[in-house]
Amino acid sequence: MWKYGDAVSRDDAEKVMQFTESLFEKYGAVPTELNSENRKQFNQRVTYFYKGWYYRIDLICFDEKPYIVFESTDDARLASVGVMEDGDSFPYGLTPEQIEQEVRYLFEIDPYPEYYPEW
Repeated sequence: MWKYGDAVSRDDAEKVMQFTESLFEKYGAVPTELNSENRKQFNQRVTYFYKGWYYRIDLICFDEKPYIVFESTDDARLASVGVMEDGDSFPYGLTPEQIEQEVRYLFEIDPYPEYYPEW
């Protein structure tokens, strides 16, 4: 059940996730067909491959607002069955520029700052 009412629509959250995945591709991540059966069964998103790592995003619904979570593994066997570790997350509501910066940190295009931004 979607618990955010009009504050955050499910469609808007989906658009943010699609935008985030488009940034994966912008920086060279390649969508894969890994885990296609489990993706449907467990409502998981596409797995991307970038520089030896497999990445996927997910939406976690906390009480205040949803968060986008980056998941990853460097193990193709685990990625093929949808098993990844949760990594960095950021709250729904960031600007497109802030989301792009998060992807740049994830892919190590930019180093994480000494003091991580508090979005």
